Amino acid sequence: MPETELLKGRREWPARLTLAVFLAAAGWTALLHSRSPFASAVSSGRPFAFALADAEAPGVAVYRPSSRTLELFHLPRRAAGNRRSDASAAAASIEVFYGEAGGEPALSGFYADLSPARLEALLRGLASWRTSPRALASAARDAKPRTNFGPYCAAALAFEALSLAPSRLVISQAGALLKDQPSWTGEAGGVTAQVLNASGRRGAADAVTRRLRSRGIDVIDYGNYVSVQPRTKIVNCSGGVEGARRVRELLGLGGLEIYSKPEKNPVAGVRVIIGLDFDPATLK
Repeated sequence: MPETELLKGRREWPARLTLAVFLAAAGWTALLHSRSPFASAVSSGRPFAFALADAEAPGVAVYRPSSRTLELFHLPRRAAGNRRSDASAAAASIEVFYGEAGGEPALSGFYADLSPARLEALLRGLASWRTSPRALASAARDAKPRTNFGPYCAAALAFEALSLAPSRLVISQAGALLKDQPSWTGEAGGVTAQVLNASGRRGAADAVTRRLRSRGIDVIDYGNYVSVQPRTKIVNCSGGVEGARRVRELLGLGGLEIYSKPEKNPVAGVRVIIGLDFDPATLK
């Protein structure tokens, strides 16, 4: 074989290999979509809900692909039924409780034997996989729940979880399921807030209040929290989380998750609990 033809053949191999890898990836993606209800929901933008069937700390996970948001509902223990029930029985009980409470969307019929808190911890660990590849191995070792997700659904779910930032988590209590929760706004339709200092630092609540008011947020109450807290929390007390997201961004806390705990008669639509991790100097 002439030397020129040999060199030409060598140059063609990388291109052929790249094409083969691309076609294999495309085929795998098509297979996932055809075999996975979760992947199908994501591709069409439909929300997907499944039960977190921990008998002691049950919950529901709702992924909304249109906003790339994962909402974790903490349900009361009774939602899982008998403590001696297996994961599938607990999931069936959770589905009934969730439906009667007005939860939307309807559960998909899938479940994982995890509590909302454990799933949140796993997602936080996965969020660091780009800087710490060991996080993947750790998550794979720790996340072995009993589940009825098939291999295709599990693969699609894992792929989506790898790209989910902690700021896209919404942690909700059972009351957030109720459809008739009012969306609390000020007289002009603006966002209202309550600021509570749980950092022990003098002037922290004043600094946060000044920042929010200067950006158009109606801070109607501020003061001290009942105890010192290590972490800052943004709590949604109304029917929607948009106000909480706005407050979070104005304080430069875009990486924080949002806790959702709707109240019948909230002091304000958003509650800011300033923890030890917050530095008021960042607002200057």
